[in-house]
Amino acid sequence: MSKELTSIEVPQSLTVKELAVLLDVDPIELVKQFMRRGLMYSLNQYIDFEIAAKMAEEFSVKTYLKSGDPLTKKIDDSDENSKNLQELETRPPVIAIFGHVDHGKTTLLDYIRKSRITEVEAGGITQKIGAYQCEYKESVITVLDTPGHYAFSEMRSRGAKHTDIAVLVVAADDGVMPQTIEAISHIKGENLPIVVAINKIDRPQADIDKVKRQLVDQDVVIEEWGGDVMAVPISALNGDGIDTLMESILVLAEVLELRANPNKKANGVVIEGTVDKRRGVIASLIIHDGTLKVGDQLVLDNTYGKIRAMTSDRAKNIDKVLPGGVVEVLGLNSVPEVGVVFEVMESNENSKNFKKISQESKHNMVASFVDTDKVIKLVVKAGLRGSVDSLKDSISAKSTDEVPIEIIYVSSGSVNESDVLLAETSNAIILGFNTYVESGAQLLITKKKINVQSYDVIYELLEYIDKVIESQQNDEPEDVIEGVAEVRALFQIKNRTTIAGLYVRDGFITRKSYVRVIRQDKEIFRGKINSLKHFQNDVGQLNAGLEGGLVLDGFNEYVEGDFIEAHSQVLK
Repeated sequence: MSKELTSIEVPQSLTVKELAVLLDVDPIELVKQFMRRGLMYSLNQYIDFEIAAKMAEEFSVKTYLKSGDPLTKKIDDSDENSKNLQELETRPPVIAIFGHVDHGKTTLLDYIRKSRITEVEAGGITQKIGAYQCEYKESVITVLDTPGHYAFSEMRSRGAKHTDIAVLVVAADDGVMPQTIEAISHIKGENLPIVVAINKIDRPQADIDKVKRQLVDQDVVIEEWGGDVMAVPISALNGDGIDTLMESILVLAEVLELRANPNKKANGVVIEGTVDKRRGVIASLIIHDGTLKVGDQLVLDNTYGKIRAMTSDRAKNIDKVLPGGVVEVLGLNSVPEVGVVFEVMESNENSKNFKKISQESKHNMVASFVDTDKVIKLVVKAGLRGSVDSLKDSISAKSTDEVPIEIIYVSSGSVNESDVLLAETSNAIILGFNTYVESGAQLLITKKKINVQSYDVIYELLEYIDKVIESQQNDEPEDVIEGVAEVRALFQIKNRTTIAGLYVRDGFITRKSYVRVIRQDKEIFRGKINSLKHFQNDVGQLNAGLEGGLVLDGFNEYVEGDFIEAHSQVLK
């Protein structure tokens, strides 16, 4: 520790590792100091200001509560600190499951919970950080299921930052893969203890020793080879070795002696935030310390609110959640940033100080204007806030000098009318990921003929981007048939113009469509629409099942029974 350091500013809540940085001491030495006081904290475990202040005294450093901290209160009674230490109780460990895509992380969690998570995940790939509690014998474990697909690197890193123990899943028939190596780097970066689950041992191609050798290459040395990492062969599909894995996790948790005070106001971290069209803003939280209750006033870096309702990971309404627990809460003023710490205010009056919190502008433009006709312009909406950055980075990585990608706007939430109008103005494609289109926006999309693509699986969205890029490189937009109508009557009007009375059999015809007239399977005309009517009214579109009148530019020779094909050219 630096000799000049005599005082520090400490926030109301911080991790042991963060306190070590503030004190300018070796994190291991700080953990030893906790041990000498009979306390076992992991480097990533949160402690409050009172405990941090008491520990700082061991290093002859005075502490001051950080200016502007949400829960400002003076600590001047050492007896209160001692009381807090005595009220600490063992809490469930928070573990994160890491590994390469399709190595069986979700199947493992599925087996433990005896639920069918894998079946409901789009494409069988975990798309967001899901938090769940699993019971094993008489113990509870809180699990973060982190995505394995390469596009979700940031989300895996986020999961590691709020975890006590890392479970690294490696398929015995596939071995260490790129996302396995990346996960190891996240785990080591956070100094997390590891338990390796060597999965899919039931496969004929399984090679457990090969996996162990590959792990050694990544400086992950298992116990039987002289290291300190427990490795458990398992089959998440049939349950072989799962009991041994769970026992290994709980043994490691006992060594860590994870503790928290359930009798204080809660604090923790946001692991997901989204907006539901029926329920409003929803935030998923992990409780690090204290007990969270319905009616508590939450304050975060970018939002605040009073908890109106709480739902457990099993979709049951609950009134409170203890340390180590996970919960979905309703009542926040806006979608919280993922990864931010939340705290509970002492009273509703205190929250008034936070109503001037600056919030992200609804249309935060992320533009990189490029002077080229081949630029691909996108409006991107993700259902979950935690997916936004990963999605933006993955799409931007596809941009090239030949075909640049310009993300006009990116945010979380549903596709709304404002997004559609923005796409129309900028001639952009709307990409939706794990979200929905609002009814008012759908009407505008149809009216304005906006290209909207929605996906639930990340690699399918990225494949679409590849196809758009390829079409731009080839400079050949694809011809798409939007609708087919049958000519059933002919009407002569002045200037020898013929109106084709038609019935739309499939799809739709719009005023902007270009059409092909088909007679006996042969094209006899191709051109533009001059007029489109429904009864006596000019309309922009006729949908399947409707009758209407059509006038083409430069064509009058209709015959009853002709077919009118409506076409458009789109990037696909």
